[in-house]
Amino acid sequence: MKALIVDDVALTRRLLESAIRDLGDIIMAEDGQSAIRAIDSARHDGHPIDLICLDINLPDMSGIDVLQHLRDLEAREDIPEAQRSRVLVISSVSDINVVKKAMQLGCDGYIRKPHSLEKVRKEIRRLKLT
Repeated sequence: MKALIVDDVALTRRLLESAIRDLGDIIMAEDGQSAIRAIDSARHDGHPIDLICLDINLPDMSGIDVLQHLRDLEAREDIPEAQRSRVLVISSVSDINVVKKAMQLGCDGYIRKPHSLEKVRKEIRRLKLT
């Protein structure tokens, strides 16, 4: 399995990595543009990302924009839903409109910070990625 952790806080990235490191290859991104490059590169190489842990507040763009890019890319490539990347939003943003937008775009789970690493692991098990 390949996972992408997108968060602008290095400590958060490291903590999430410790929670999922046993799942496979992990890529880190500290901003939206880096995340989009990683997503595009993985698709281009034929090894798409299975799990994306995505923060909403990023320094250069919103995590919502990253999610939109991903879902647009998957739609253009006619990727069946069962084969699409699973997106777990992990964010301090609790605005109901943002949560709704993430769900409408197809995020697979939304965890509000602060969170426990066990909660992250539980969500990953729920997504059947372990």
